[in-house]
Amino acid sequence: MKTIASFLFAALFVGAMSGCASPAADIAARPQRHLFMVYSNPVEGKEDDFVRWYAGQHIHDLLQINGVVGAQFFKLSQPQYKGGQPHAFRYLVIWEIESTDLAGVFANIQRNLADGSTVRSDTFAPVSGNDTFTPMTAHLSKDDVKGKSPAQVLEMSGIK
Repeated sequence: MKTIASFLFAALFVGAMSGCASPAADIAARPQRHLFMVYSNPVEGKEDDFVRWYAGQHIHDLLQINGVVGAQFFKLSQPQYKGGQPHAFRYLVIWEIESTDLAGVFANIQRNLADGSTVRSDTFAPVSGNDTFTPMTAHLSKDDVKGKSPAQVLEMSGIK
């Protein structure tokens, strides 16, 4: 479907955040971790096939691409926090990308969609959305911050 290619191509322009301080001085020299979130819905009446394609074939195919290192598939929860907002999309896949060349990873995804290495499905509804985010802080857990002050947590985050 051209729509999948279109939204992946659009992600090239979302890219990594610019103008943000990096958590460590040498971060540019190391592969950065990005979260590429794709929101979607199945075609009416094809939800079971959509879920099976996405959770199997599509995750398999994209994890074959250099830089794509992880994926997890989600369904919209009920209830939502404080009622939440109406949602256009019921499904989300979070792709984990580690690379010094995010645009190159997206170009490889685009190429694989174009040459058929990444299998498309007619169960994927033609309207979808995506966003890509790059971390600004170190990952911190509940245990990491236990007993620490907000100033200590800020220091641990890597933000100066």
